[in-house]
Amino acid sequence: MKQKFLALLCGLLACAALLAGCAGREARETEPAPGVGSGEAASEEPAERGEPAEPAEPSDGPAEELLAEIGAVRDAIRPIAAQVESPNGYAEPTGGQYRGMVDAAAALGVPVVYEDFDMENEELAVSFCEAAEAGRDGTLTIYRLIGSMLNAETFRSEGGAMALTSSYWEYGMGTDAPITSEPARALDQFELQPGGHLVYRLEEYPDAQMGFRVLPLGEENRALARKYVLPVCHTRFGVTSADWDETDLSPIHWEWTFEGLLMARTGRTIMDAYPEPYTPGTEYPYAVPAEEVDETLTAHFPVTAEQLHLLSAYDPQRQVYAWQGFWGGTDFRVPEVVSKTDNPDGSFTLAVDFVGMGFYETGERCELTVRDRADGGWEYLSNRHRPVPEE
Repeated sequence: MKQKFLALLCGLLACAALLAGCAGREARETEPAPGVGSGEAASEEPAERGEPAEPAEPSDGPAEELLAEIGAVRDAIRPIAAQVESPNGYAEPTGGQYRGMVDAAAALGVPVVYEDFDMENEELAVSFCEAAEAGRDGTLTIYRLIGSMLNAETFRSEGGAMALTSSYWEYGMGTDAPITSEPARALDQFELQPGGHLVYRLEEYPDAQMGFRVLPLGEENRALARKYVLPVCHTRFGVTSADWDETDLSPIHWEWTFEGLLMARTGRTIMDAYPEPYTPGTEYPYAVPAEEVDETLTAHFPVTAEQLHLLSAYDPQRQVYAWQGFWGGTDFRVPEVVSKTDNPDGSFTLAVDFVGMGFYETGERCELTVRDRADGGWEYLSNRHRPVPEE
């Protein structure tokens, strides 16, 4: 259920990266040769400093040895990709299938990442970034699983200039789908930040900073984010995007927060779970039983049923909430729990950075205080915004 919620709430994150990487370019189709290519090792001689070097003229596509490597990675994950179901016309891998594809690619000795796991073979990426920062020539390909696609992003450092070549295999279109590649494009930013994120920017899209985490976040922190933060992390919910505590719960949007918790628990939206229209003959809003709403929200927040019954959507005669559900707006952010602090009263505070995938930003942090309950549940106690430390 958690994986379904992750796919539904954050599935469109892939679109941001692909739009930034593909807009204005016409991809060509290329079939790679078998085998794994080694790429180019970083030169020991740093490039001359001074005026930035002009980037190399864009080529028609990746070199043959890179095509061979991409093909080998594609072949390694193909058996798992073939098992992925597409119930709505869009491939929806399970968490186990993502894990299997990452492991299969990593076994070939290449850097590979999926947003919910730490990067495998990240030391290769770190070494390349350090060499590029020192002005040495070299090539690095990082493989990323995004939605129903395998992306191969090849960074080249040459003469002090940086360029990116992107290749894609969309297994959601069938495991016989071709690999598509783009010409090389110049970068005007390429930086491994102290916090562990690699960020880069295409010269042709100066306002679209892209990136992903290279240094490990750790499975414990990722599990905390999945359990406590992901169900309520959308900016429009107010739970993680505003200051609140038990003395002032007004920033929280209860309807959407209830649906976030419902989706995390059952994988269903309000529309799926309560299809009866509140007003006959209309499509929405829906009649959501007050008992279920009250039980869910009072269990997770310092709010009473009496307070919830003051909402305008509450109908005391029918004992329902007339709610439409959260029908719009994709939140292009991934929550990263960077620390957990235990408090004297038995609660704990999670410091959460929100990282925008595709159009990459790390400009938001929250400190979300939570208390576990004896029955296995948990209660959100407060939230505070804090600026993200400069990296």
